[in-house]
Amino acid sequence: MRFLAAAALFMVAWPCLWGEGGTGAERGIALSRRGEWTAAREALLGALREDPRDASAVRELASIARAMGDMTNCIRYWERLVELRPEDAAARFELANLYFLFRDAAAKVRGVRVSSVVGLAQAEYRMARRLAPDEYHYAAALAESYVALEPPDWDRAEEAWRYCLPLANDRTAVYCKLARVCIEAGALDRAEDYLRNAGGIRAAELRAELAKRREASAASVGVAPGRDS
Repeated sequence: MRFLAAAALFMVAWPCLWGEGGTGAERGIALSRRGEWTAAREALLGALREDPRDASAVRELASIARAMGDMTNCIRYWERLVELRPEDAAARFELANLYFLFRDAAAKVRGVRVSSVVGLAQAEYRMARRLAPDEYHYAAALAESYVALEPPDWDRAEEAWRYCLPLANDRTAVYCKLARVCIEAGALDRAEDYLRNAGGIRAAELRAELAKRREASAASVGVAPGRDS
């Protein structure tokens, strides 16, 4: 029994005595999971020196950079991951999110104006949607990005949300998105058509907004110069 207990103790202590097993990337990932980021980075960078195409090491270095608030290097590593795995829709989507959410850092990495970064994000969202055409979240993110433009591109937003319709579990929510886009674009008849397919509180709010826009439009026409009052 004493021998078995000693053997078990040795098996537990063995990784501490001889270093963690596995590849350099696996050791780095294990260290990273424990929050030992400096040691993890050293192990992961060593793994990349041995194999510059080790995608797992690049992904973990990006995660460490983000955890440490270093979004510039996080984006750089994620761009490198996309270079290594160009057909990975999830990687494309995450890079698009990083561009979209951290525009100052992305502008610095890419050497462009901050105002140009949304376009970079959209290119990655489009690629993610192309690679995974049935993934609703990728398609919806692209649709939302058109609203974030200055000024918003309502026509493309409507087209992108229409793409989302057959993918959505909650079609009412998408019809409401479409109605909102059309209201903002001044396409009130199309907004009304979309709202015929929607129910719930949000749809009711949009119908009220649509009615106000119609009243405002009618009043504007009524007082326009050269028109009969």
